[in-house]
Amino acid sequence: MSKTVNSTFYRELLQWWADLRIAFSTKPSISYNIIWINKDIKIDNKTIYYSNYVKTGILPINHLQFNKNNIESYNSAKSKGLKHTNFLVWSEIRSAVPAHLKDLDVTESELESCLEFQCGEKKFNPTVCKNKHL
Repeated sequence: MSKTVNSTFYRELLQWWADLRIAFSTKPSISYNIIWINKDIKIDNKTIYYSNYVKTGILPINHLQFNKNNIESYNSAKSKGLKHTNFLVWSEIRSAVPAHLKDLDVTESELESCLEFQCGEKKFNPTVCKNKHL
């Protein structure tokens, strides 16, 4: 069913909305790529958050390195600075990621641009800011 919209404002608004939906309908949301507090990644029916992993910079799913086996990926993460964890925790996190999310890939620049926000003249990146900065 087609309707005619006489108002230029509403016609442009509807066109903008249609263009926006088309632009994002084929792209998975960046939020699907984040491990922490992800509704699809749960351990014991609870979303997970490990601050030591976040401090190391392990945020998107591809940082769990599914292209490697558990031991190789764990050793690689440890060599990049992951502390205060063990192989069993690492394996549990990796096994909590559903198969349909393991192939998602996000670049560092996509992740940073998604997480960064601006307030006035100041830019904030929650991955590096402390609570007092926010």
